[in-house]
Amino acid sequence: MFTTAGPALGYIQARNGSGAGLHRTDFARIPYLVNDQTVAGLRNDQGDLIITEDSSPVEALQAALDTWSSVPASRVRFAPLEATNLERSSVEGTQLVLFGDSPQSRAVVGGAVAVTRLFWNGDGTLLDTDILFSPSLPFSTNLSPGTFDIQATMTHELGHALGLDHSGIASATMFALAARASNALASLTADDRAFVASTYPVSGGGNGATLSGTVTTKTGRAVRGAHVVAQGLGNKTAIAGVTDSFGEYVIEGVPGGTYVLFVEPLDGPTTPSQLGLAGAGAYTSFQTTFHGGTNPTALIVFTGGSQVTDFAVEDGATEINIEGAGAVPVGEDVRSRVGAQIETSGEYTVEVHGAGLDDPALSQSSLSFSRKRLYGRPRKL
Repeated sequence: MFTTAGPALGYIQARNGSGAGLHRTDFARIPYLVNDQTVAGLRNDQGDLIITEDSSPVEALQAALDTWSSVPASRVRFAPLEATNLERSSVEGTQLVLFGDSPQSRAVVGGAVAVTRLFWNGDGTLLDTDILFSPSLPFSTNLSPGTFDIQATMTHELGHALGLDHSGIASATMFALAARASNALASLTADDRAFVASTYPVSGGGNGATLSGTVTTKTGRAVRGAHVVAQGLGNKTAIAGVTDSFGEYVIEGVPGGTYVLFVEPLDGPTTPSQLGLAGAGAYTSFQTTFHGGTNPTALIVFTGGSQVTDFAVEDGATEINIEGAGAVPVGEDVRSRVGAQIETSGEYTVEVHGAGLDDPALSQSSLSFSRKRLYGRPRKL
């Protein structure tokens, strides 16, 4: 059962069995060691490449550490990466990064791209956070076709090592799925930065605004596991929260700006199972609702301020549900409708998929798009 001491936050903090949020006490200088066999051309026991021969894996891992160490409003800092001959994950307080093939790695990682083993005590303090990359999948640092990007994967796993669970924002580093030949997850978004700024704040620093409220059905029932999203207008910010069992949400660390606020069910592309305990028991049979209704009302948010917005949603699943989208430059074929990265000022062919989109009454003009990143064919992280 999902238990919290208060409303769910904008980011989703992982929790132990007692409901305590996972966190680090060594955040000022977190040491990581990488096995000294982590080199270009590394192969698994079947002779298949784990790291392509033209990659720079250690440099990519260090870049991921530097990314989390560079959030101005956070005190999180990672020590420079060091080499070790250790090749097995154990609960000893030594933070390891492992690529090598072993029965342990295959058992721990399973079908995922990579896994962070988390060990904690009763108050949620993280004691050991080894990161194991899959020995069954290929990785690179130059976006080679069919490979997973080392820096992007490491950046995601370090989020878990800091206490983050998966995010419901598809553009966030902590989104549960990763695309091949994409480094999009290597860059932190507002959702990711809000966590380290709020959990490990700089003393006296301003960490953005707070959005809060409740989500209920029109009959007054609290909606658990509703995904409340603040989508920036004129910027690329998207930051979100998931309601608790009382239908309450709190989104902290929201950068100042103008936003459209809406609530949606976790019926794709993010599903309850991807969000761990935060998604447990989520109610998904309601309709997406914007603040302001069919003519959304923009919210102006000031750093340090707060805004309370309640939603009353219509019960019942919609007949039309966009579960994913893909995009390619005009003239190319869309190979996957589970996302792609879109750059400003480009011309793209966009395809969407989901229930009810075969309705003959729908046309291209039935769809509109906001500015946010989309991703290609995914694998679980």
